[in-house]
Amino acid sequence: EEEKSIFTSILGKRDASEEELGEAIKLVRRTKAIELARRKAKRYADEAVAAISEIPQNVHSRLLREVANFAYTRIL
Repeated sequence: EEEKSIFTSILGKRDASEEELGEAIKLVRRTKAIELARRKAKRYADEAVAAISEIPQNVHSRLLREVANFAYTRIL
């Protein structure tokens, strides 16, 4: 709970120092937040691709599928 308070106070600062931002990054890395966000993004991308596969396949649906995959791979 203390770490959460420190994290939110750093993010709330417009003029956070490099040291403070470094501390915020360390706090995030100590949690499972990044891995959980990646899993959720993958699930959303998979759901989008599955939904796109239900519509007629053409240049537009292929582009939508590429966008869904790009959005996921961009965060890796």
